[in-house]
Amino acid sequence: MTTPSVSIASTSGLKFLTFDLYGTVVDMQGGLTEASTPFLKEKGWQGRPHQFVTWWRRTHFENSMIDALCDRGHTSYREIGHRSVSQVMDRAGISYSREDVEWLVAQIEKLRPFPEVTEALGRLESRYGLAILSNGDRDMLSNAAPYVGFEFGAVGLCFAAASPTLPTLTLVFTVVATPLFFFSGSFFPIEVLPAALQPVAWAAPLTPGVHVARGFATGSWDRSHLISAAYLLVLAVAFFPLAVTLLRRRLVK
Repeated sequence: MTTPSVSIASTSGLKFLTFDLYGTVVDMQGGLTEASTPFLKEKGWQGRPHQFVTWWRRTHFENSMIDALCDRGHTSYREIGHRSVSQVMDRAGISYSREDVEWLVAQIEKLRPFPEVTEALGRLESRYGLAILSNGDRDMLSNAAPYVGFEFGAVGLCFAAASPTLPTLTLVFTVVATPLFFFSGSFFPIEVLPAALQPVAWAAPLTPGVHVARGFATGSWDRSHLISAAYLLVLAVAFFPLAVTLLRRRLVK
């Protein structure tokens, strides 16, 4: 059997691309392993967290298939997740509470993208409309938005809709997006910048996201993290409707 080849010309009519969220855009295995490691250590479990997560994900898949084959109506992703985590901890001999189960499944909403995903999607959105296809619950996907760059994507979509040509958009990413990434606090603290540049760095859409992510990573929170989260929400509310309006006008043309 020969594998059919796909020519570049056959993709010329594409306008939109869809991607699965869990495991394609966000690192489900790595993220859940990182989140569950201190939890399992506190419970005194001696196994490997990576294997625990693999067991969890396989059980979730099995429960999803059983639920579909039995034709018992739709069961939410979160409910299947609770059921699966409970079964895995029962098998592993881990004592747990309902709150433990809910906390573990809630970590799915906080998963970060694979390192190369953000840049790759940034390049693709200059040519296509991008969408996420997922069987996750609506509120889980909404809660995940800040962790996958929702507000930053909205700003980028505005640039994509307003740019008259592809080279113009490429120039925007080179001149604007790259410096934003460099001065976002990812590589060095904002405090080392000249005092005049620090307010500019904090006003950029990427910096507050890095600040909030670092708070989650270190477990250290203060008022500045809440301000950053509020700022990200304001950016999302302001730019996403504008991006949708501009893109609709662009597509109609």
